[in-house]
Amino acid sequence: MSRSMKQKRAQGRNVAAILLTVLLVAVLVGAALWLRQSDAVKNKSARAITYNYTSGTGTVTCGVGNGMAAASTSGLQVYDRSGLQTVGELYVAKTPVLTSCGEYGLAYDIGSEQLLLFTEEGLVSSLKADGGVISAGVNAAGWCAVCAEESGYKGAVTVFDRAGTVVYKWLSGTAYLLAARVSDDGKTIAVLTLTDSGSRVLFLQVNSDEIKGEVQLEGELLLDMGFGSDGSLYGLSADGLYIIKPENRAVLVQDYTEDTLAGYSFDGGPVLALKAHRSGGSCRVLVLQDGEMTELCHFDENLLSLSGNKSYVALLTEAGLTIYGRDSGEVSAS
Repeated sequence: MSRSMKQKRAQGRNVAAILLTVLLVAVLVGAALWLRQSDAVKNKSARAITYNYTSGTGTVTCGVGNGMAAASTSGLQVYDRSGLQTVGELYVAKTPVLTSCGEYGLAYDIGSEQLLLFTEEGLVSSLKADGGVISAGVNAAGWCAVCAEESGYKGAVTVFDRAGTVVYKWLSGTAYLLAARVSDDGKTIAVLTLTDSGSRVLFLQVNSDEIKGEVQLEGELLLDMGFGSDGSLYGLSADGLYIIKPENRAVLVQDYTEDTLAGYSFDGGPVLALKAHRSGGSCRVLVLQDGEMTELCHFDENLLSLSGNKSYVALLTEAGLTIYGRDSGEVSAS
């Protein structure tokens, strides 16, 4: 049964609040996952590396390479796997945001024009949008897709390579921009826009000004989207996970209208944490395997944070931290 857009937006706000909580505690999960990837965390008796960083109002964190990054209203700090600080940039931010993919991380303040691209080893480049940043994403090659305000338009999508050079810009004359993502090969840009009846995803190519594909999701409000390791684009709503194809198709991969979305990750392929409404609040974690979502694990404790990559999925619950092998489903470290 379809719901009104008003209900969709209200539920979207609830999910957004959950995702904000996930970001606030992601330092433990992000650091542990990337350290496990580099074999710094092996088992229960292995010594954990402690990061000491300066936190401030609105602190957000993420894993980057084998290290971690923390951004707050006062600036950005990046640490390598040994705990050595490699970046310490001071600036004033009202709404700091961090995002990462593989070796690259991106820091920015919503509404500002500056963005910082970095790795765990240090700053890579400083990017400048022509207007206030709405949202931004980075791919595994360090290419960034930035949605920003643009005078005379609803917004603009600018793609930067890792050197900070503008390689593509697209102006939106009719639709409000929510997000943009660039594929790992740097050829395809997906743009998420808001319409009166739902969401619309546009597919663009760096070497062309023409729209190569357009997908309408009537009555559905996408909260986020991301490219998987197979190059496919996935979209996430309050009710379901979709695979979005340029040939005007959005295929439902996982319906969770009877669950609450407790966490998710696109890195390495979609990972969903779903909390059941009717089974005592138990939570199950699903990963994409061979085109279908399969259960990785389930537990009764509250999920505090989730992070994933192509090899592992890390879960922080009230009972502790557990890292699973993505393909095997076995506990790799805890």
